[in-house]
Amino acid sequence: MEARRIRYFLGGIVFTFLIFGLFGPFLIYNSTSLTAIDAFVECSKGNIGYFLLLLLPFILTLSFSVVSFALRSDKASPYPLFILSLFTGVLYLFCNLFYANGLGVDPDLVFNGNLSIILGVGLIVISLYFVSKIFEQNQFTINDIVEIAVFVSLAIVLDLSIFEIKVVANGGSISLMMVPLVLISLRKGFVKGFIACGVVFGLLSCLIDGYGFITYPLDYLLGFGSMALVGLFRPLIMNKEAKITVKGVLFLLLAIIVACIGRTAASTISGIVIYETRFVESLIYQLTYMGPSMILLIVLSLLLYRPIMLMDIKYSKKVQ
Repeated sequence: MEARRIRYFLGGIVFTFLIFGLFGPFLIYNSTSLTAIDAFVECSKGNIGYFLLLLLPFILTLSFSVVSFALRSDKASPYPLFILSLFTGVLYLFCNLFYANGLGVDPDLVFNGNLSIILGVGLIVISLYFVSKIFEQNQFTINDIVEIAVFVSLAIVLDLSIFEIKVVANGGSISLMMVPLVLISLRKGFVKGFIACGVVFGLLSCLIDGYGFITYPLDYLLGFGSMALVGLFRPLIMNKEAKITVKGVLFLLLAIIVACIGRTAASTISGIVIYETRFVESLIYQLTYMGPSMILLIVLSLLLYRPIMLMDIKYSKKVQ
């Protein structure tokens, strides 16, 4: 009962700030305060891609409130609310750049207003609450830590230039790096997979690549963290008999496609926000290397499907 009341409270608070966000000081352009309605109207006259990005966090915020009230059980999964709150919070903090790029004005003249900052930071803080609920169901063992270290190390090695095929100049390459990230997500589930892929591997990869910490939230935390979405499909993919089934193969394919779409979306938004690339150009840029990488990932994951199930049986631990 307590968990449900907290969800209702958070959903109500977020919805209230969403309404205020439509009419309060959302952005500041040229020292002039703009409401979200003003920003939508102005941005709709410019690039439609940036207009949709400006609109997206509001749609996701509404979705967060709806899901908060829709989950009536105290034992309802906190995963969807964690994903929604974290991703939406990050998007709010980039709204000033969406607006500036949408109108083609100098980004240095556009700043987030009080409400966009409150919504952004507030949703990220709320995501930490759901992280705490998730950790109540998922405790790390020495086995988990060692296994994550091994798979993350393997991903870093496979991300070295000698193991990748450069496709585009600024970082885009076809590599096998996502294979160990998918395997650890299958082994450990979404939460431990997200920590392994987004937090640990993402941070190390960000430091190694040297593009600056500003790229970490979208390209690395959410981008590589998206590979953990495979872990949500774990009960539908893995089985205790280590048998390859049509159902398991289909859900494995679906899981990989969903994860790759998540990474592509995060990197596409990063290209728009940080590198000031147009939506279509940024998307095409990501697809030039993500498409072939996804095909490689699917082939190798299918080849490793039975071995990872055998490994899961031999070193079986309860995964939420």
